[in-house]
Amino acid sequence: MIKKTMIRIVIILILAGCAGAGIRSYYLYKQQYTGKEWLSHQNSYFKQLETFSDTVDTVISLYLNNNISEKDLQNHIGDLQEELLLMHTAYKEEKEKHPVRLGTDTYETKSGTEAVSGLYEVYEKMLDDLSSLSGDKDKFTYTKLIYNNEIADKIAAYKAALICTSEEKETNNNGN
Repeated sequence: MIKKTMIRIVIILILAGCAGAGIRSYYLYKQQYTGKEWLSHQNSYFKQLETFSDTVDTVISLYLNNNISEKDLQNHIGDLQEELLLMHTAYKEEKEKHPVRLGTDTYETKSGTEAVSGLYEVYEKMLDDLSSLSGDKDKFTYTKLIYNNEIADKIAAYKAALICTSEEKETNNNGN
């Protein structure tokens, strides 16, 4: 009698554990984005980076036109680095909270999301380099131009990914 009761309890515990694992897996699955959803979600981060870029350009223009001193430039760059760090941290947290479902990424969605992620890295490197070059305006300007090319490449990759996925969506809608 005790043996049968123990077996029933063990079976009930095993079934409850399996049900709990299944519910947890379903919950985690629902938190994940598809590749297209994650790419479209990048838009808010991209807009933040556009605003950030405008601020960076304004500070650099003020410095190059001698409207602010080197010390002011260093202070502004420090503030921009802190702002970028906060933005990048929020981006990483969102990426960890909502990972992309396995098998839903296409080449376009992956390259688009990598472009946005790469923009954070380019801006981090650029601000570090510009901070160390603030005494030499020629090198400062040249370095900024180099980073502008990298930034333009990332923006182009992101925009191309958006266009390709929207064209793919239109093709699928017209084909149905």
